Amino acid sequence: MLGVLDRRLSELEDCADRLEAALGADDEAFAAYDRAVSGLHTLRRRVDGESALDDVEDARAAWARATIA
Repeated sequence: MLGVLDRRLSELEDCADRLEAALGADDEAFAAYDRAVSGLHTLRRRVDGESALDDVEDARAAWARATIA
């Protein structure tokens, strides 16, 4: 799951690079998009270590139990 998230974040970064090249670093639309992507990266960096992965797996298992019932 984290691999998919990392891949998608890379795609968002690539899009940000294209926007910057097309619009310029001072463009309001680019700046807003870049802030959003940076915020997602900050959140991703917080998902480190086994305990975070264990929490994700626990949440997935709980969701599976809830939807099967």
